[in-house]
Amino acid sequence: MVIFLLDCLFVFFDLCMYLIIYRLIFGARYKKNATFSVVVLVGVCIVLKILSVIYAELFNIDSITLCSGLVLPFLFKGKTSKWLGLYFPVFGVPTTIASIINIWIYSFNTISQESIIESYFNRFLGVFVTCGLLYLVFRTRRNSRGIELSAMQIILLNICTVLVGIAIGEKEAVIKQRKLVETEMYVNTVIIMSLIFYILVMYSIYLEKSRMHERFVSECQKNTLNSQKEQIDAILESEKKLRSCRHDFKAHIYALSSLAEAGDTEGLKKYCGGLVEDSEKYSKAIISGNVAVDGILGRCADMCEEKGITFTYQVALLKENKADDYELCIIFSNIMNNAIEACESGDEIRLVCYPYNDVLCILQKNPIHKELKYENGKLVTTKEDKELHGHGLDNVKTVIKKYNGHMEVKVEDGNFVVELIL
Repeated sequence: MVIFLLDCLFVFFDLCMYLIIYRLIFGARYKKNATFSVVVLVGVCIVLKILSVIYAELFNIDSITLCSGLVLPFLFKGKTSKWLGLYFPVFGVPTTIASIINIWIYSFNTISQESIIESYFNRFLGVFVTCGLLYLVFRTRRNSRGIELSAMQIILLNICTVLVGIAIGEKEAVIKQRKLVETEMYVNTVIIMSLIFYILVMYSIYLEKSRMHERFVSECQKNTLNSQKEQIDAILESEKKLRSCRHDFKAHIYALSSLAEAGDTEGLKKYCGGLVEDSEKYSKAIISGNVAVDGILGRCADMCEEKGITFTYQVALLKENKADDYELCIIFSNIMNNAIEACESGDEIRLVCYPYNDVLCILQKNPIHKELKYENGKLVTTKEDKELHGHGLDNVKTVIKKYNGHMEVKVEDGNFVVELIL
C-alpha cells in the first residue's frame, strides 16, 4: 500500500511539473481552471496505477507517467495537436534531470545499484531540482507571454529531446555496467554534442521570439503615437475653428444687432441657435500660451468633468520650448490619460507646469486605488494585455531623454506622482 501511494504521489508530482512547464514556458491556458485540471490528473494517476497492479507486466512507473501525461494537452485552450507536439519535450525535461541525478549518484557510489533502481529518493530529488529551475525561469519570465512555436521548431525540439534522452540513457548504462573508459568517453562526447545542439536550437528560438517581441512592442508604440497624433490634429483643428469664431465675434454682434433692430425675432433665434450649436463643438480653453497644449488639457478637463473628477491645474510654458508642440502633447496627453484612468469619481488630479530658467518643470499627482507593480525596477501596467498597454510613460520617457531631461515616477502619501524636467 505504501509503494502504491508513493508511486501515485511521484506520478502526480511529475504531471504537475509538466503542467507548470506547459503554462510557464509555452503559455498554455486552461480550458476550465486549475482545480479541474488537478482533479483530472489525480483521477488519471489512480486509474493507471490500479491498471498497473492488475497488468504488472505492461506498466512500470515511467510508462504510467508517460501515459498519464497524455491527458494534459486536452486540458488547454487552442489546438490540441500543438500541445501534443510539445508533450515529448515537456516530458523530457524532468526525466533528463532525474537521469542526470542518477548518473551523479552512480558516479559517487553512494548507494548500491540495486537500491537505486527501486529508490524513490532520486525521483523526488529530481522533482525538487526541476521545481527550483522552474522557479528561476518564472522569475525571469514573470510578465512575458508564452512562446509560440512553428511546426518546424516543434519537430526540432522533439529531435533534440530524443538525442539527449538516448545519450543520457547510454551514459546511465555505461556507469551501471562499468564499461570501458573508451566507451564512456564516446558516450560523453555524444551527450555534449546533443546538449550543444539542443541549446543552439533553444537559443535560436529565443532570439527569434525576442526579435518578434521587440517588433511587436515597437508597432504598438507606433500605433499609440499615431492615434495620439490623430487626436492632437483633431484638437488643433478644433482650436483653429474656435479662434476663427472669436475673430468673427464683432461680425456676429453686428449681425445680431441688425436683426434686433429690424424686429426679426425668428431670424434672431435662428442665428443665436447656430452660434450655440457651433460653440458646443469646441472644448473648454485652458490658456497656457500653446494652442496644442490648451486643446489637450481642455479635452482632459471635459473627461474629468464626465467622470466626476476634480481637475486642478496651473500651467505656464517657456517662451521658447525645447520640445515641439507634438512632443508636448505626447507628454501631457499620456500623463493625464493615465491619471484619469486611475481615478474614481470624487478624486482630484493636480497638474502644475512652470518654467524655471531655461527648463520646464511638470508635476502631476493623482490618488491610486490599486497596488502598483514593478519588474526590474520598472513600473509595469496592471491591465490584462500587457503587450498592448503600458507604452504611455515609455513614450513620455522617450521625449524626456531626447532633450536630456529627467523623469521620476513615485508613490507619495497614497498619490501617484510624476515629476518631469524638460
